[in-house]
Amino acid sequence: MSTVEVRVPDIGDAKDVSVVDVLVQKGSKVRVEDPLITLESEKASMDVPSPVQGVINSIAIKKGDAVSAGALIATVQVADEAAAPPPKASAGKAKQAALLLDSGIIRNRLKIDSTVTNARCFIAVQREFGSFDRYLWSFVDGRPVINRPRTRHGVPTHSALSDRLSKDLKKRGFRFVGTTIIYAYLQAVGVVNDHTRDCFLCRPAGGFDR
Repeated sequence: MSTVEVRVPDIGDAKDVSVVDVLVQKGSKVRVEDPLITLESEKASMDVPSPVQGVINSIAIKKGDAVSAGALIATVQVADEAAAPPPKASAGKAKQAALLLDSGIIRNRLKIDSTVTNARCFIAVQREFGSFDRYLWSFVDGRPVINRPRTRHGVPTHSALSDRLSKDLKKRGFRFVGTTIIYAYLQAVGVVNDHTRDCFLCRPAGGFDR
């Protein structure tokens, strides 16, 4: 048997985060990803999962404590074969939980979870088409859409193209890829050019080959 120290994971810039609940006690049996404690900042809360399976040998913190990344939570007694480095999936869960305390991003659990889901779907598209770039440009036959609106009021928020791409992405398992955000993405990567006619970046009618 071996003993593994479980510590508070990277929680971004957050420091002295309050421990609002201790979910285990000495002797508790835990599995990988079972929550050990709950932390809470001014704007969000997160459960810290166990990276290993075993039995809680000791608890180093209590409810009401203030902790930062690296603080010892508990020691867990595990079988020797389980004392290897934490599985990537568990480390990923801890990182996702830590992001909920990062004030520099939109702290929506579903959106944070979707970054992992979308990354897997992105890789699947790369494997199928050779690259995501090739997949994306296949929707416009390799040529950018040049709209040349007269004013910014003539710039749409979505189009038949973004509707079609959004529908296909959802079918492939992507999340948070509605037609409006997809249209903005198409503008950002140059598939759609909506620069107004008085803008120096506005291309001539007909556009150019990619």
